[in-house]
Amino acid sequence: MWLDFALDMERKKHAAVPIRSSPIGDWEAIQAWGYITTAYVLAEQGLKALLHHTVSFDEARRGLRETHRLRCLFDALDRKDRATLNDFYEDYLRAQRAGGPGIQENVASFLDHLDTGRGSVTWRYSIQESAEADAVPHFRHLHLRLLWECIRCVKDLLYYRTIDEQCVPQPHSEIQRGRRRQVYEEWCFRKRHSDGDWHAQDRIELLWGPDAGEHVDFLVIQDGLVAFWFGDPEKVRSQLELRIIDSRADIREFSATSDAAFGDGANEMSLTSRESTVDFGGVGGTSVIQAKFDQENQLALVRYRNQLLANRDSRGEAELQAATDEYGRSVRRARKDRIKAVVELLMDDSGRD
Repeated sequence: MWLDFALDMERKKHAAVPIRSSPIGDWEAIQAWGYITTAYVLAEQGLKALLHHTVSFDEARRGLRETHRLRCLFDALDRKDRATLNDFYEDYLRAQRAGGPGIQENVASFLDHLDTGRGSVTWRYSIQESAEADAVPHFRHLHLRLLWECIRCVKDLLYYRTIDEQCVPQPHSEIQRGRRRQVYEEWCFRKRHSDGDWHAQDRIELLWGPDAGEHVDFLVIQDGLVAFWFGDPEKVRSQLELRIIDSRADIREFSATSDAAFGDGANEMSLTSRESTVDFGGVGGTSVIQAKFDQENQLALVRYRNQLLANRDSRGEAELQAATDEYGRSVRRARKDRIKAVVELLMDDSGRD
């Protein structure tokens, strides 16, 4: 999609030629000028596209086709879309720990700030026209990142509304958590293949955090099963009586600290709620616990059936199958109860990733 490609290009350009801090404020503004004016255009066109495909430019909204006022476009959106954009904006501030003086607390006030003077028009002509420069909205580097985040959210909403309703937009914190999880999965994969007993000892391993809400990414390893969780590991430790190991430094070294998901960077990927679980022997959350559970059941059935075959005497195939089925049911019940107890405990006390 055009908006996706354009935003990606802006991020790549900024990564290659970032805005450098300078004691001369005008020099920073000159560096940022191209990025900010382009971001204004992308935000405006994204909002207009979302308007067009949702509530349309009817008689009451016809004049919005010509406006450059981002707040006016935002106010004309569907109520649910406005709420989503505001929730995602506030989530980004929390995830980046970016609140404070000069930073607007909600998306409406942020867009009001961008519309100061003549908004995008002011920025467009600020370099060569002193009158426009005097009225230019004040921008920090964080404002540019916030504007990019707004564009990303509009882009994902537009995709959800027009192309695929299964691709539910996600807030920044969820996207970053998904990126961190990819690193954890690769880290666990290498741990298991370098140390065959890595998953043999029950424990909790801290992976990242805490965030602004004091939540932590951590692993719970119990009975050979491995699952990712996000919440308070101390609550889980007190319930399961597991020791805690701090592996955060190991994770940072493994990720080479270059992944924005492990810091305050802003190179977000656009992920959706469609999760793909990578199964390499017990990593990936509840679904992988279930996969591990099914695998163990199958192995138990094979062993039991082999025992019956070795001592079948006069029993026929029907009796053999019936005995195997009954044993399988008892194994499934016992292991299902054990897994359910662990999962429910973790869901109650920490929240599933």
